[in-house]
Amino acid sequence: MANENDENSISERLKRIQGKASKPSRWRPIAIGGGMFLAGAALTSYAFMAAPESAPVQDVLNLPTSEVNEFQDGSGLDGFTISRPRPENRPAREPEPEPKVQESRIDQGQLDQLMAEIAELRNEADGKSEEMKALQADLEAVRKESQGKDAAIAAAEREQLRLQSQLDSQAELFAQQQSEDMFEQQRMAELQARRAADEARRHAQITSPMVAFRASGSATQGGAGGEGDKRDYDSDEAFLRAGAQKSTVTRSQVIANPSNTIIQGTMIEATLETVTCP
Repeated sequence: MANENDENSISERLKRIQGKASKPSRWRPIAIGGGMFLAGAALTSYAFMAAPESAPVQDVLNLPTSEVNEFQDGSGLDGFTISRPRPENRPAREPEPEPKVQESRIDQGQLDQLMAEIAELRNEADGKSEEMKALQADLEAVRKESQGKDAAIAAAEREQLRLQSQLDSQAELFAQQQSEDMFEQQRMAELQARRAADEARRHAQITSPMVAFRASGSATQGGAGGEGDKRDYDSDEAFLRAGAQKSTVTRSQVIANPSNTIIQGTMIEATLETVTCP
């Protein structure tokens, strides 16, 4: 009975293998190899089952043992298959339920009240926007006015600087002119004093009772106190008068060659005559 079951199972498996071999040609080598492997395995198992077993050795302690059947049940190929295991069918994860939003019911009166409040807020916002525009216009006008004032102040400062520089220049010119006038007044005063002195001297010469003759032959009158000696002379006459002044005379004790020696500082009186040729 066991052999028949084994043969039936082997034949069924061969049929399955043959059925699988009828599929596309790329599985044919695999099916042939599997059939040969199964045939070899069946022959090997049959040879082992047909071989006589040796008598069991009695244990020294005489322990109970199980009896061995002459033929083992089953061919040893139970559970053997070349088919791939099917993937496990896992149950799909159920999506989490979305949170339910609790709907509130608003009556028409409340809705109208809310709409009225929104319209009122909108009107207030429009009014505030108009006020903001007016304030911005006022601010722009103030800014322009401030810019105009700044420009006027800058122009006034430039004009002030120009006037100040002009005043400084005029003051400098006035001071220079004043110094020149003072110098001119001083020079005129000195000139007038000199003229007055000359006039006084000339008046003294005129009123003096002395009559003197120059070397040039012109007659001059001198006053008392030697006023005539203080007049201005030309360079030649001044040189001569300077040499005619009194000087210290030293007499020499020994003169080596008096005939050929002139003592330094000796005054020699001479007369120069100029002959004019016709």
